[in-house]
Amino acid sequence: LLGRPLSVVQGTKDEFGSIEEVKAVIERAGPAGRIYEVDGASHLFPGRTKEAAARVVEAVEDMLQELAGGAS
Repeated sequence: LLGRPLSVVQGTKDEFGSIEEVKAVIERAGPAGRIYEVDGASHLFPGRTKEAAARVVEAVEDMLQELAGGAS
Protein backbone atom coordinates (compact mmCIF):
# COMPACT_ATOMS: atom_id res chain seq x y z
CA LEU A 1 0.00 0.00 0.00
CA LEU A 2 1.39 3.35 -1.03
CA GLY A 3 -1.01 5.58 0.86
CA ARG A 4 -0.75 8.17 -1.92
CA PRO A 5 -2.42 8.67 -5.29
CA LEU A 6 -0.70 6.85 -8.14
CA SER A 7 -0.92 7.51 -11.86
CA VAL A 8 0.93 5.55 -14.53
CA VAL A 9 1.48 6.59 -18.14
CA GLN A 10 1.91 3.36 -20.08
CA GLY A 11 2.35 2.50 -23.73
CA THR A 12 0.01 -0.22 -24.93
CA LYS A 13 2.98 -1.95 -26.60
CA ASP A 14 5.35 -1.65 -23.62
CA GLU A 15 7.77 -4.55 -23.79
CA PHE A 16 8.32 -4.61 -20.01
CA GLY A 17 4.69 -4.97 -18.96
CA SER A 18 1.31 -5.22 -20.59
CA ILE A 19 -1.52 -2.82 -19.82
CA GLU A 20 -3.30 -5.69 -18.07
CA GLU A 21 -0.29 -6.41 -15.85
CA VAL A 22 0.12 -2.77 -14.90
CA LYS A 23 -3.62 -2.38 -14.23
CA ALA A 24 -3.53 -5.40 -11.91
CA VAL A 25 -0.68 -3.86 -9.90
CA ILE A 26 -2.10 -0.36 -9.60
CA GLU A 27 -5.57 -1.62 -8.68
CA ARG A 28 -3.99 -3.13 -5.56
CA ALA A 29 -2.21 0.09 -4.64
CA GLY A 30 -3.73 1.97 -1.75
CA PRO A 31 -5.52 4.05 -2.88
CA ALA A 32 -6.13 2.39 -6.22
CA GLY A 33 -4.08 3.88 -9.02
CA ARG A 34 -5.07 5.06 -12.44
CA ILE A 35 -3.52 4.26 -15.81
CA TYR A 36 -3.18 6.63 -18.75
CA GLU A 37 -2.54 4.74 -21.97
CA VAL A 38 -0.53 5.85 -24.98
CA ASP A 39 -1.92 3.70 -27.76
CA GLY A 40 0.72 1.80 -29.72
CA ALA A 41 3.70 3.18 -27.79
CA SER A 42 6.54 1.06 -26.45
CA HIS A 43 8.38 1.58 -23.16
CA LEU A 44 10.36 4.75 -23.92
CA PHE A 45 7.65 6.27 -26.16
CA PRO A 46 9.89 6.64 -29.25
CA GLY A 47 8.31 9.15 -31.61
CA ARG A 48 5.45 9.56 -29.12
CA THR A 49 6.95 11.83 -26.46
CA LYS A 50 4.51 14.68 -27.09
CA GLU A 51 1.56 12.32 -26.67
CA ALA A 52 3.12 10.78 -23.56
CA ALA A 53 3.79 14.25 -22.12
CA ALA A 54 0.17 15.22 -22.75
CA ARG A 55 -0.96 12.13 -20.81
CA VAL A 56 1.38 13.10 -17.94
CA VAL A 57 -0.19 16.57 -17.85
CA GLU A 58 -3.65 14.98 -17.91
CA ALA A 59 -2.71 12.67 -15.04
CA VAL A 60 -1.36 15.54 -12.93
CA GLU A 61 -4.41 17.70 -13.60
CA ASP A 62 -6.74 14.82 -12.67
CA MET A 63 -4.78 14.13 -9.50
CA LEU A 64 -4.78 17.79 -8.44
CA GLN A 65 -8.50 18.00 -9.11
CA GLU A 66 -9.13 14.90 -6.98
CA LEU A 67 -6.96 16.22 -4.17
CA ALA A 68 -8.70 19.61 -4.24
CA GLY A 69 -12.09 17.87 -4.12
CA GLY A 70 -11.00 15.76 -1.17
CA ALA A 71 -9.86 18.79 0.82
CA SER A 72 -13.32 20.33 1.08
